[in-house]
Amino acid sequence: MTKLEEKLLQWIDRHLILLFFIIINLLGIIIRITGWNFVSGDARDFLLPWFDKIKEIGGFKALTSQIGDYNILYQFIIIIFSYLPFDPLILYKGLSITFDYILAFGTALLACEIVKNRTINTPIIFVTIYAFVLFLPTVIFNSSVWTQCDSIYTSFIVFSLLFLLNKKYKISFAFLGVAFSFKLQTIFILPFFLYYYFSERKYSLLNFLITVLFFYIPCIPGFLYGRSLIDPIKIYLNQGNLYPQMWLNFPSFWVLAGNYYDIMSKIAIILTIFILGFGLFYILSQNIELSKPQPFLETAIWTVWTCLIFLPAMHERYGYLLEILLLVLVLVNKKYFFCIIVAEISSISTYGAFLFQNTINIKAISIFYFIAYLIFSWMIISKSNNKKETVFC
Repeated sequence: MTKLEEKLLQWIDRHLILLFFIIINLLGIIIRITGWNFVSGDARDFLLPWFDKIKEIGGFKALTSQIGDYNILYQFIIIIFSYLPFDPLILYKGLSITFDYILAFGTALLACEIVKNRTINTPIIFVTIYAFVLFLPTVIFNSSVWTQCDSIYTSFIVFSLLFLLNKKYKISFAFLGVAFSFKLQTIFILPFFLYYYFSERKYSLLNFLITVLFFYIPCIPGFLYGRSLIDPIKIYLNQGNLYPQMWLNFPSFWVLAGNYYDIMSKIAIILTIFILGFGLFYILSQNIELSKPQPFLETAIWTVWTCLIFLPAMHERYGYLLEILLLVLVLVNKKYFFCIIVAEISSISTYGAFLFQNTINIKAISIFYFIAYLIFSWMIISKSNNKKETVFC
């Protein structure tokens, strides 16, 4: 080995983490560029026509009325796009891909916060989780192929959970409000904030007014153009009535029961509330401390998964937040590894069915998905409070 080679290898050893970080970012961009020209059904039938309609009306003038079924904030972003000299498909995907990186950054920070009191190399934890989020198949497909924006609202939820864990409650509720302004699916994490309130008793319910405030602040451009204060609420109510089905290509519990929406949707909502209520009862009766990292993460995941499994009209993309949080949980305790595998394989299968018309057995997937949920529920219930947590990384 020459002296030059020796010095080069020594330099690599000293900057290994930085080099890995740079490489995964470049590879993340390259792998996403490969899907830029793919036009999904959602892009063809909804996103691109919304862009064309807004451009036809005249940009900001389109704020006077609702274009599409996304909330005012996203419509405002499309209006900004309409003034830029770029392909709208690339603009849509570019925004979501940008938030892929923000999501990876936020999730890595959350992971580091969870393990900060342990003798673990924090930079390695950060880069590991950052890389796993960035290369999670559903994250790649969601933004660069499907042209969806689930990375955006999920990023704000992750930062909201990070600040909640740090006991910076006002900032946490502000991020939660912005997440709501992007997607109604933020509601999946809302029960956890109520759990935390009753369990830890560290903040007032009045903090939810901060969430309401930051739900409305991004809608100000619409209000300036004559939209009413109830318009953002009406948009979400209309979304709820847009697809009157018990499931939409999602491995829901109701795949096993039947797709009788008129009768079963109310049953599903009441059952979900009951199960979530029982979860709160269990937490309070067992004095579970949600301020501790592992119970914090386990309970957040359980509330999200419960909503996904039992609520009606779930789409295949709605498991996005669940998979991100499961990824962090595996870092805390490797025994949950099978959960992220089942969740991710289920999502990849349903993504493939929508994007590429792959044939899948949704009932079989639903059975495995529901069993994984039950096992996860049993594991967090039966877990001994003094059992040592096992770090995967």
